[in-house]
Amino acid sequence: MSDRQAAYDASGKIFAFYHRVDSPANPAENVIDLTDSEWQICLANPGYLVKDGKLIPPVLTHDELLTTAKKVKQAELSAACAEAITNGFASTSLGSLHNYPAKDIDQQNLTTSVLDSILHASDSDWTTPFWCADDTGNWAFRPHTAAQIQQVGKDAKAPFSP
Repeated sequence: MSDRQAAYDASGKIFAFYHRVDSPANPAENVIDLTDSEWQICLANPGYLVKDGKLIPPVLTHDELLTTAKKVKQAELSAACAEAITNGFASTSLGSLHNYPAKDIDQQNLTTSVLDSILHASDSDWTTPFWCADDTGNWAFRPHTAAQIQQVGKDAKAPFSP
């Protein structure tokens, strides 16, 4: 048996949660015993009622259901978008297909390398090592010229460009 309880008013609306030992309810309050699971559900989902000594889940309006569905869909889309962006990408800037990582730090490194290539545009010998995998999956820092690293930057952005 759990030590969790919920206090409710005459209409059945829960207005407080208690622990029998740590924070007992006022003896004059109407309380219902809750399992740990019920307590966690009630805390996470406001609107539960008590009717005839039983816990009743909240009844959501059409607007509340629609708002919840929109939030769920937005979270799904956001997660899918983040995954698509950070999954990595391919480029043929080195003359053959190579795969490049695209986690946040990888994107920052690519941005810095592309910017550095622009700042050194007059230096024809300039190269930058950049992490990528060849067609056999062998990851290594490979030298990229200014034109090559700029093409990698364009290829990274291409799937997300209009």
